[in-house]
Order: sequence, then C-alpha cells, then structure tokens
Amino acid sequence: MPPPDQPRNEALMASMTNYSLGNYVREMMQVMMESVLVEQPHDPLEFLINVLRNDPRIDALDRASRFNRMDLRRIATKTKHLRAIYMHDIVGGHVVGATDVAKDVVVVKLLASHRARQAFPRHIQEIVQAFGANDSPASVTEASFVAKALGVLSKPYVLT
Repeated sequence: MPPPDQPRNEALMASMTNYSLGNYVREMMQVMMESVLVEQPHDPLEFLINVLRNDPRIDALDRASRFNRMDLRRIATKTKHLRAIYMHDIVGGHVVGATDVAKDVVVVKLLASHRARQAFPRHIQEIVQAFGANDSPASVTEASFVAKALGVLSKPYVLT
C-alpha cells in the first residue's frame, strides 16, 4: 500500500492484474496451497519449490499460459516501435494529431518500411496480412494500428 499522502498507481495495478490473470497466478497458488495443506511438510518453502518444479497441474497451467504471456516491458518497447512506424513510415512524420489512413495505404507502406522489417522481422508479413484482411476496417488510426499489430505480435511465431 502506498503511504496515505500518495495516490494509488491504478495503471500499475491494472497491469499487474492483467498479468496475473493471463498467467494463471491464482490457479497456481491454489495448487500450491492445497499441496501444503494436504502434505503439511516440515520445510514448506522447499516443498513449494518442488511442487512448482514437479507438479503436473502446474505444468499444464504453464503450457496454457505461454501463449498469453508477454513481458510488460516488451509490450512497452513494441508499442514504442509501432508508434514510430506509424508516424514516420505510414503517415510521414509531418502530420500532428489524429490521422486516419486507408488500410490499402497502410499495407503498401508497411511492405516498404525498413523500420518495420528491422523491428519485427519474423512478424512483418503477418502484420501486413492482418491489415490487408477483408474484415479489417477501411481506415486505420494510430491506436487501431498499435492494437492490431500487438495482437499479431502476441501470437507465437511458428516456423513454416
């Protein structure tokens, strides 16, 4: 808890909540506490370490959460790169304020973007395909560009 004279950091709390929900923290704690209560070990800390390493229920939760897990620092870095790509490569860097760009223009400029290929070499084709899809909106804003691209980047990369 922060001192009474300081406001609570709601953004941090929301990020921590999202991380814990996406990574099954509550379910892992339930498995661990159940094991401790049933076994009642003499050394609970060592016992919990072994539960984390060896319990198949924890392994199953971890496998399920791998596709949801993204480090929050990496999200911030990816968002920074995506905003730079949108402002410099798609819009052109000289426009200030909210700008809508046609999805066809976004696709063409993404294909030509050296910055996008350098930042996301494995996912650039998937990002381009996401904006070129028929169900994609006709115009793209910076916020929608970042959100859709982060959605593509959160999917695991599969070698074909």
